[in-house]
Amino acid sequence: MSVQGKSAAISAWIFDWDGVFVDSELWKAWSYGLGICEIWEDFERLEASRFDRVVPAADDPFLRVCGRFVGRSREEYLEGLIEYYDLCGYAFNDWLEKILRGWRQNAPERTAEIEREQARTATPAGSPILPRDVLFELRRPWFDQVVQRIEPIESNICFLKHLPASTPVGLVTRTPEDRVRRLMAQFDIPADRFGKFTCVAAKSVTKAQMYELTAQALGVPLEQCAAVEDTDIGVTDARAARAPDGSGMGLVIACPTAMTEVQPFTAADLIVRTGLSALLALMG
Repeated sequence: MSVQGKSAAISAWIFDWDGVFVDSELWKAWSYGLGICEIWEDFERLEASRFDRVVPAADDPFLRVCGRFVGRSREEYLEGLIEYYDLCGYAFNDWLEKILRGWRQNAPERTAEIEREQARTATPAGSPILPRDVLFELRRPWFDQVVQRIEPIESNICFLKHLPASTPVGLVTRTPEDRVRRLMAQFDIPADRFGKFTCVAAKSVTKAQMYELTAQALGVPLEQCAAVEDTDIGVTDARAARAPDGSGMGLVIACPTAMTEVQPFTAADLIVRTGLSALLALMG
């Protein structure tokens, strides 16, 4: 296939996970709202959101705010929400200590979860607990509930299944591999179709480096790979990937969701707003 003068010699595909194969970003955002409600009694009324809905409205005010941060690092996402809603207020230390004191006395498993998550993300030992750590923990039990509502993105799954069996395929994501594989089994996404899972939570490894590592593992030059992302930042990361000879990604495709469709995707070679299966006719 040829797009805007790009070489037709695309021989491998590397996909992002969240927002490409599963529509999880909406429910991630919704779990943050539910977590905030846990410590801010009037938050639902203030935001005019309805967190009791089974399926949030597409134009929900809280989702519109979260749409600004989708694709950013988890730290930036969390800090963006904290700043936007001024969750800590001026009494920053009092806010943090009040929550942590209550957890240490009545729910020690919650501070233990924060420590486990810090270890999983390679946070230096002895690092203090920050407001973003608290917000992520507030969100965790709610996400465990709403994750059951995640839906597959059928058009993109169809595209994957129609790729020739000889075409190398890789996956890059910050989502833990065990969670990815569980959802693949749930939604009939063939895990064995992926020659490489690059699931890295540690921020010491950039998304661009994850693309580089995946192409190397697949044994395909980066310039012969196509990357698929659903966020502007993901597209930019894919574009930043470089092979040892300095060559970059052969093709970068943006495939936005309802939450990310307003993002600019300026670094993309192609924006596909109707799902990847639309590309099958172009590929012959």
